Amino acid sequence: MNIINSLEIQNENFYYYDLTYVYYKYEKLKELPIVLKILLETNLRKSKNDEEFENVIQIFLARVPVKIKLNPSRIIMQEYAGLPALVDLASMRSIYQFNKEKLAKINPQITIDLILDSSLCKTSKNAINTLEASEKYTFVKWALNTFKNLRVIPPGSGICHQVNLEYLSTIIHLERKDNKNFIYPETALGTNSYHSLPSSLGVLSYGVKPLEAEAIILGKEFTMALPYVVGINITGKLKKGLSSCDLLESLKNLLKMHSLSGKIIEFYGESLEYLNLEDRVIIANISSEYGVICSFFPIDDKTIFYYNKTRDNKFFGEIIKLYLKRQDMYYSNSHKSYDETIYFDLNNVNILIKDERRYYTLENFANNEIKREGSFLKDHDIILANIYSTFEKSNPYSLIHSALLAKKAISLGLILNKHYY
Repeated sequence: MNIINSLEIQNENFYYYDLTYVYYKYEKLKELPIVLKILLETNLRKSKNDEEFENVIQIFLARVPVKIKLNPSRIIMQEYAGLPALVDLASMRSIYQFNKEKLAKINPQITIDLILDSSLCKTSKNAINTLEASEKYTFVKWALNTFKNLRVIPPGSGICHQVNLEYLSTIIHLERKDNKNFIYPETALGTNSYHSLPSSLGVLSYGVKPLEAEAIILGKEFTMALPYVVGINITGKLKKGLSSCDLLESLKNLLKMHSLSGKIIEFYGESLEYLNLEDRVIIANISSEYGVICSFFPIDDKTIFYYNKTRDNKFFGEIIKLYLKRQDMYYSNSHKSYDETIYFDLNNVNILIKDERRYYTLENFANNEIKREGSFLKDHDIILANIYSTFEKSNPYSLIHSALLAKKAISLGLILNKHYY
């Protein structure tokens, strides 16, 4: 079935596989969670014939956990996983160095984003470490000049997830094929516990082991069972003064009561608009704690605002919005059919204070119910506001929140107790 269509932006045509043709014939598919629509588009686009195309339709109509394809746009690898993979490819190339046909095949089949850490910097005082860094740098430079589809992000660019969110993720993927520009939803694979973070931008992301990543790099098809999708319906409104940590801990307490392993969480609801991208990133990071595939946030105006704010190309932001609206993948309040629904009321989120062991409510704190070394909290005890997570450090709202709190404390006469330092 030919479902290719096109859209024109600024006198340029972009081609895509139009799901509206499918929705017209199979209305039930329009009620799929957005994350499943991304997988539907991928599998229809990769169908080899009409029979396979129809089989994909029936799988998504029945929502049975059979094997489907996930054709990632790119794979994100940090130094510890990416360098060994490139070394393996280099070893294979040395075996077939005189066979041009096979040599050409030993090349990444999808885009690799290799994010290097500070160990490659040549500023170490240790001579051995400096030599190792120099050898790594030389090898990476050779790989960059040898392999196609390899992008290297140098040391000092930022931590892995921050670089990914603020620079690498494109939300939709642009591919040149048959002298035409084709676009489709971006999907990503990751080799560390932060693989779910692009899902805060509406990018379906999946975690794989380094050896699995190598096979995929060489062109092995990646399959997964059609996932069970849990909808998190966000209602209510946050109280003033709450931080993303308060929000996160309340959500974690709610999710502990549900079995979520091997499932996808998709957030929706009338109050989704109250969560900015920085909050969504914090939430997406907890996926690994519950064994979920990812915590997915549909793309909405907040997503596009963040994308335009962190990229220079606002023209591509227009393409994203128009394409997703045509595909019914842009967030709206239209009915979606989830396998399970969990309600999260923002009105129930309260300010929390944390010590080494657990979180306490502000009410517990005010009532002197927090114990410290066997005694009740008293004057001159240490109270510390600590941004303990790298995700919080990359959240400007948390930094400003903390600075204003410290400024207010000083203006009220609070000072450091010299007895403790």
